Amino acid sequence: MLFYVLSVLYLFIMFLLYKKSDKKISIISSIIYVIALLFCYNTVIVCFNSLLNIDGSLLVFSIINSVVATILGGVTLKRKKIQKYQFNKKEFVVVACLIIVIFLIGYFRFRGFTSISYESGDSAIHYRQAVYFSEKLSLLNEYNSKDIVYKNFRGAMSISYVNAGILINIFSDFKSYNVFFCYDIFCLVLCSLVFFTTISKLLNTKKKSFLLVLTLLYTLAYPMNSFLFGFCYLGLGVMVANLLYLTVLEFDKTWNNNFIYKLVIMFILCFSLFFSYYLFVPCLYLAVGLYYIQLWKKKKIDFKKMILYGGITLVIPFVIGFVHFFLLPRYIMETEPTISFIVASEGYSYQNFTPIYIFIMISALILFELLQKEKNKKN
Repeated sequence: MLFYVLSVLYLFIMFLLYKKSDKKISIISSIIYVIALLFCYNTVIVCFNSLLNIDGSLLVFSIINSVVATILGGVTLKRKKIQKYQFNKKEFVVVACLIIVIFLIGYFRFRGFTSISYESGDSAIHYRQAVYFSEKLSLLNEYNSKDIVYKNFRGAMSISYVNAGILINIFSDFKSYNVFFCYDIFCLVLCSLVFFTTISKLLNTKKKSFLLVLTLLYTLAYPMNSFLFGFCYLGLGVMVANLLYLTVLEFDKTWNNNFIYKLVIMFILCFSLFFSYYLFVPCLYLAVGLYYIQLWKKKKIDFKKMILYGGITLVIPFVIGFVHFFLLPRYIMETEPTISFIVASEGYSYQNFTPIYIFIMISALILFELLQKEKNKKN
C-alpha cells in the first residue's frame, strides 16, 4: 500500500516538473488537472490490465506508475528544463471556498458521514461495484463479481468504481462505506474545480467572484444531482468531457510541440471516456475528430499528424471499446439491455425541475464575456 502511494506521489511530482509550456502556468490549476487526469489514467491502466488478462494488484499498478514517472523524469533531465509555475491568491481563495462549501454539503447530507442518505437505491449498486473491485483490482464481469447485476455492465462506468475501489483497498482499516462517502464528495469537488479551471481559461477574467458564482451554480445543478442520486460515474463522465475541452484549450496553437506528450494525454482522455460513460462517445469523438480536421485545414498540424492523432486517440479507443462492450456481449456473453432501452428509461433523477431561464442567463453572461474578450483583442 505504501509503495503504491509513493509511486502515485512520484508520478504526480514528475508530471508537474515535466515542461509543458514556455509560459508560467497556474500551480493550482495544474494540480487540479493532474488529479483529474489521474482518475482517467487509473482507468486506462486497469482496463488494459484486465483486457490483457493480467491480475490486478497495487504492486503491479505501483510498478507501472514508477516506470511512467521515471520516463517523464528522464525526459525532463535530458532536456534540462522544468515547468515554471505562478501562484494566484484570488484563485486559491475561490478554490478553498468551493472545497469548503461542497464538503459542508456532503457532511450535513451524510450527517457527519454516518448516515446513508442517497435519493435512490442505485447508489448501493455502485458502492458494491467499488467494494468488489477493491478485492480483485480488475474490471468487474460475471466471473469475478458476486452480483448478477454486473453482467449488464461489463466494465462500463469503470472510472467511478476503479478509483473508489483503489481507495477502499488502500484504506481497508476504515469502514468501506465511509470511504465511499468521502470519495463521492471528493468527486463532486473535483468536477466543480475542473469546471472552474475551464471557465477561468476560457473567459480569462480577473473577476474571480464572478467565476465562483458561475461554478457554484453549475455545481448545484447537474453534478449535485448526480451526487445526491449516487450516480458518481455520470458526474465523472461529464468531468472527462470537461477535461477534454480544457485540454484542447491548453493545447491551442501548440499541437506541433511536445507531440508525443499531447498524443498520450488525448489517448488517455478519449479511452477513459469510453470506459466511463460510452453514451457520450458519439458526439464527443465526432467533435474531437472535426477539431483535428480543423487544425489540419488551418495548417496548425500536417496531414500525417492529423492521421496519427485521429487514429491513436479516436480509432484505437473506439475499436477496443466497441469490441468489449458490444461485440463480445453479443456473440460470447449473455444478452444485456440495449442502448435504446437504457436511454428510454426515464428516472426520477432525469426530470428537470430547474427553471430554464437560469441557464439562459448564465449562457448570456458567458457569451457577453467572450464577446468582450474578442472586442478587446481587436482593439
